[in-house]
Amino acid sequence: MYLAVEHQIDDVFHTASALKVKMDESTDFSSSIANGVDGLLRQDQVEVCERVTYLEKKVRVQEDEIVCLKSAVADILRRLNQVEAEKAQNSILPTKPVFKSSTPHKTTPRTPRRTPLDNVYVTPPTRHSTPPSSAKSRTPIKKWGSMTNSTELNGSHNVRRSVSQTNLLSRSQQKQGSKDPQWNSEEGNLRIYLRGRPVSLYAPSDLSDYSVDKEVTTPDQKLQLEYVFGYRGRDCRSNLYYLNGEVIYFCAGVVVLHNPEEQTQRHYLGHTDDVKCLAIHPDKVRVATGQVAGHDRKDSKKKKEESDKKPHVRIWHSTSLNTLHVIGIGDFDRSVCCLSFSKQDGGAKLCVVDESNEHELFVYDVEKGRKLANTKGSQDPVLAVEFHPSEPNSIIDVGKGHIQFWTLESGKLTKKSGVFDVSHCVYDVSLKFNTHL
Repeated sequence: MYLAVEHQIDDVFHTASALKVKMDESTDFSSSIANGVDGLLRQDQVEVCERVTYLEKKVRVQEDEIVCLKSAVADILRRLNQVEAEKAQNSILPTKPVFKSSTPHKTTPRTPRRTPLDNVYVTPPTRHSTPPSSAKSRTPIKKWGSMTNSTELNGSHNVRRSVSQTNLLSRSQQKQGSKDPQWNSEEGNLRIYLRGRPVSLYAPSDLSDYSVDKEVTTPDQKLQLEYVFGYRGRDCRSNLYYLNGEVIYFCAGVVVLHNPEEQTQRHYLGHTDDVKCLAIHPDKVRVATGQVAGHDRKDSKKKKEESDKKPHVRIWHSTSLNTLHVIGIGDFDRSVCCLSFSKQDGGAKLCVVDESNEHELFVYDVEKGRKLANTKGSQDPVLAVEFHPSEPNSIIDVGKGHIQFWTLESGKLTKKSGVFDVSHCVYDVSLKFNTHL
């Protein structure tokens, strides 16, 4: 009986040993499978990372191509609008003004047409008064002549005297500074005076006569700006860019889009006062410009009650010249000194620095026009501000003896100031990032 029990125990022991060996083999097999899976996953992760990197580069290239296409389309639309405007202008305006005067126009200065009264000889007035005896002796009337000769001489004398009085009167009016409008029927123009300077306004070809004293209603037509001379660069930076075949800059309250090949200009006239700064959107189509505060001409004080006279930023379309957004009315003091669109998110945010004593820095949502954050900047002048091209929510501004690094987090701006060596220059007027590294 004991032997039977021992045999059973041995069988159980051998069975357990066999099961243990099988379990060890299965464990080794599962571990080998796990190692193989881990190796495959690691290889897949490397391939996925490489694939993602390749796709990111491809997306960036496609984004650049899309920007180029947008720029090309904007240039084409601008040229089409220009051609249509030229056709409309040529169909409305005559090629050459025609007046009833038979005298042809010449390029050289022409003498005024002489009338019968101008053929009469008139003695030019002298500065010194002549004695009465000499005046009597010069009279051409003869006491012994016939009645016919006497009347003819008297008539010529009267004409001579009237013409002399007319010339003297006109000269006296010129000396007194008479600036009344004058209509010239021969040339077909109206001569007026603006701030003491004569200006000739040419009449339409279908107008044969014009009366200065006649009251007429205000015309429906309005003047259109054709060309701007000048450029503002004495008190602002980053004010000149090249956009879709045009050079864009500003002068006074006008933003000029100048075509150097065709020597033509287009103008954005949405601002109410002088423009001080300019920024180009990453899509190469939209433009942001900031202006100064408006002033009253009478007392030279700021008009705080009028919203359009306060400093603000306008975002507009460079092809249609239509205003898209007006940002920051009531937020800025004095004027806006520099602007910058964000690069990492495709220009979704706009950074603005005003010219207050603290040079406050603002960040706005472009589409909503909502202020995201603002804080006090530097007491020294700020000359340029830029978003970092690769780091999101990172802003850098430079100016008089400073460079500041800002970070936008949770609606707050935190600052880190750069440290310069002793030999560093006093002013930093611009900054640029190398995006090809």
